Amino acid sequence: MPTYRFQDVSHTERRRIPCGGGCGKKLTRSRTFTNTINPFNKNADGEVKKYSEVYADVKAEGEKWEPTGMCPACTERIEGPKPVPPREIYIKAPPFNGYVVEANDVAEAREKLVAKLRREIAGIEARIASADEWRYSCYPHEKCKHGAAPCFPEMATADAGSVA
Repeated sequence: MPTYRFQDVSHTERRRIPCGGGCGKKLTRSRTFTNTINPFNKNADGEVKKYSEVYADVKAEGEKWEPTGMCPACTERIEGPKPVPPREIYIKAPPFNGYVVEANDVAEAREKLVAKLRREIAGIEARIASADEWRYSCYPHEKCKHGAAPCFPEMATADAGSVA
């Protein structure tokens, strides 16, 4: 199905109005009114409207427009201060791969992450403390960190400077 693009006809109205809050400041409001020249936009005779006819309709619509509004100071005075939306903070650390919205959520996420890291560190320290883990953590070509001889005497070589 083909796409048809019709010519846009637009008109922008700008008005200076007094503040609706009663302070008397002048506010500027603008709005753009648009329509298109298309086969469905017909005049009273049943013919497609010309540019000048469509523009006259758009301009008439703009002239009917009556803007309202208040300045920011009066809006805050009458409606109260605007609530500040919570910031979205992205945390890349697992298990919090996602958005955390409120500050107390960030603090809670931080506490959970610190607790998880402490558990992992404690597990690593426990494995290091055991003699078996020390034995398998030494390099075959070096002296053992907890003894004089290498942990893997069968793999030690003379050229690596190991002691038998």
